[in-house]
Amino acid sequence: MSKYTKEFKLEVAKHYVSGLDGFQATADKFRVHRSLVRSWVDVYKCLGPKGFAPRQFRRTAQSKIAILHQIQSEGLSLREACRRFNIAAASSILVWQKQYAQGGLAALERKPKERPPMKPFKPPTKPLSELTQAELARYVEYLQAENAYLKKLEALVQSKKQAAQKKHK
Repeated sequence: MSKYTKEFKLEVAKHYVSGLDGFQATADKFRVHRSLVRSWVDVYKCLGPKGFAPRQFRRTAQSKIAILHQIQSEGLSLREACRRFNIAAASSILVWQKQYAQGGLAALERKPKERPPMKPFKPPTKPLSELTQAELARYVEYLQAENAYLKKLEALVQSKKQAAQKKHK
C-alpha cells in the first residue's frame, strides 16, 4: 500500500504544473522529497489523473519483452519507460532485464507457486474409535499445538499481571 493517497499525489502534481512553484518549493510546501514530486509530475503529464490509480494487473512475458525491446531500441531511460508503460517502479524493469539476460523469454513467464497453501486443520467429526492411525496422530499433534498455545497465552497473561503488580509497589 502506498504511503501517499492518489488524491495527495494528484494535488502535488497539479500544484507544480500550475507553475506556482518549482520542484523544491512544491516539495517543501507539501513536505515530501523533491524526487517524489518529480516522479508524480512525470506520471501526471504522461497519463493524467488515471496514472495514480492502483495497478492491479500482471504483464505477460510477451509484453515484458516488448517493453524491454522498445527501451533498448529507443534508448529510453528507466524513468521514461516507467512513465510511458505505466510501470510503478523502475526496479521492475531492472528485474526483467536480469531475468531475460539469464534465462531468455522463459525466465519472464509467471512461475507457479512452489507448494500449495496449507489447508486448515478440521478436527475429525467421526468417533475416535473409527479413526485410522494416521488420523489419530494428526489429531494428537493438533491438540498438542493447541495446548502449547494456550499455555503460552496463560504465561503471557501471568507475566503481565506480575509486571503490573511490581509497578504499583
